[in-house]
Amino acid sequence: MAVPAWVGALIGGFVLFLSTSSILKRENLTRKQTLRLMGEQMLFGIIVALFSGFTVATLGSIAGINMPSYFIVGFFVSFAAFCFFLLVSAITAWIGKPAITLFMVVMLLGMGVLMTPKEMLPDFFVNFIRPWVPIRFASEGLREIFYFGSGFYTGASFNTILGIGIAGLVIFLLSIFKPVKVQKANPEN
Repeated sequence: MAVPAWVGALIGGFVLFLSTSSILKRENLTRKQTLRLMGEQMLFGIIVALFSGFTVATLGSIAGINMPSYFIVGFFVSFAAFCFFLLVSAITAWIGKPAITLFMVVMLLGMGVLMTPKEMLPDFFVNFIRPWVPIRFASEGLREIFYFGSGFYTGASFNTILGIGIAGLVIFLLSIFKPVKVQKANPEN
């Protein structure tokens, strides 16, 4: 159930990056205008996160999954999706299009690692890949909610997701100070 949050954050972050990067290249925005654009991007991220979170909860309810609370599941997945969105936005704001490839590799490695029981994975994946897959924390949080009766706050997984979100927000906001490449006009001979 955490996979749609990750995929929604990836798609939302990449679409937003591709659409706003052309604005940032075309126009010379002031820092205030850039901050406003970032605020609008975060508002879009909240909408995408709420959509993906409550879509997951609704589909789980339709499928007959015994959920402790529709709203707790929906809000937790939305929270995780928004924090992942902030992470994706922060990295793409700094390194650009190569971030798309980076996150797709993380997603592909993460899917196999999370779908396979830890005991069946090679030691390399358990020790070096699994700890770095962000979606793992959302999966563990949902496990806490479903099987151990936790509320919205799931302990360590919630704290880690919150840390990912705060770090993503700070790094995203610091990208205001990233130097802008000035395109030089080529004189025609």
